[in-house]
Amino acid sequence: MGYKQSPSLIMAALLLWTPLAYGQLMPDIPLDIVSGRICCTSTGNCALGSVGIPGGRVSLNYATLLGTLVSAAQGAISPTGDFNFNLRRNITPGLFGSVNGILPYKVVVNLPLNSTVCPILNTVNGTLIGVPIPQFAVSNAVFGFINYYVVRVFNIVSFGN
Repeated sequence: MGYKQSPSLIMAALLLWTPLAYGQLMPDIPLDIVSGRICCTSTGNCALGSVGIPGGRVSLNYATLLGTLVSAAQGAISPTGDFNFNLRRNITPGLFGSVNGILPYKVVVNLPLNSTVCPILNTVNGTLIGVPIPQFAVSNAVFGFINYYVVRVFNIVSFGN
């Protein structure tokens, strides 16, 4: 005679052997969310009524303790000029993670931009650089602490024309 196991019995046994059975959905992996908006102004900063830069490329970079520049994430700017990065961070000093609430990241947009995207920033050779500023943190059952950062101000580092 064969022994038949029901699928629900197998599933119950598997759940007992997983962290889910102990109320832990997954390891506590802190999450950083960095967002902002880039506008078609002479500085890239958004004032009331400014038009966002659609479709440009944006990256989130950081420097290691040895001074090596690393790109943590890259993406496209939305049609309204918004960008958003969701980063699971390792707690490795000097690589990821905040120091006194300040992220070591910088948001970077290379210039010049296409004249159809933003005619104002199409004549500048350089880079728009913004620093994420902490806004708030929340605790989440899945990710642990989620830190929210916003980039509101960009500076232009010019390479000359």
